[in-house]
Amino acid sequence: MPAHDIVLLTATVVPPPDVRNLARRDPKLRLQDYLQAFDFYLALLRAGSLQGLVLCENSGYDLAPFVARARAAGLARQVELIGHHGLDHPAIWGRGYGEFKLVDHAMRQSALIQAQGPAARVWKVTGRYRVPNLARLIATQPTQADLYCHCRNWPLRWTDLYLLRWNQRAYRTLIEGAYRRLQQDDTPTSAEQHFRMLIDGPQAAGLHIVRRFRQVPRIEGVRGFDNRVYQAMRSKWLAREFTHRVAPWLWI
Repeated sequence: MPAHDIVLLTATVVPPPDVRNLARRDPKLRLQDYLQAFDFYLALLRAGSLQGLVLCENSGYDLAPFVARARAAGLARQVELIGHHGLDHPAIWGRGYGEFKLVDHAMRQSALIQAQGPAARVWKVTGRYRVPNLARLIATQPTQADLYCHCRNWPLRWTDLYLLRWNQRAYRTLIEGAYRRLQQDDTPTSAEQHFRMLIDGPQAAGLHIVRRFRQVPRIEGVRGFDNRVYQAMRSKWLAREFTHRVAPWLWI
């Protein structure tokens, strides 16, 4: 069976009222963000850059607006929408904990992903964000990699979690149940730092992990932490792109 690239969008339209470090709280604004991103990934699906699109939402929000968009695009058979009431843990445990707990639910419940078996390549994207160069990232990926991600060594050792690509081998070995390792509580260590420690640790032995994307991913959308628009921070992306080209050993 040929390998298929499937995008998994994680979503929380209505965040818990006591969630920390989140400025983007208004469900109406968040829904608008998710729908705009969903339309973007539908266009990639229509263009053939990916073969399936799964959205999994964990606040129990009515997914009818997403159903309508998938049907209007004529792509309903290639789209799967999974509703879930998954916010049954203390908000203090962090958004990384909640997102990867949601990933486990999606990986168990998705018929699209399960139908592909070991051949599926799942691209997890934080669902409010658009990655304009995702088609290029997919086209240039090292297909033999079990886990394909983007790590940084400066100013902190961490892994960007808004975009990851794994196969079933990496998922079963490393990611399934990893949300327990991402729990923050009162520690200043972020989920991104915890995940980096996980993929650099003994549990990852035997996996083929590529820790830097061949293309520097771009992000469009509004950052949840402080409501800043990523497009207004283009200079940061340009600096990373320049460094990636002229000094690829500097992981920033």
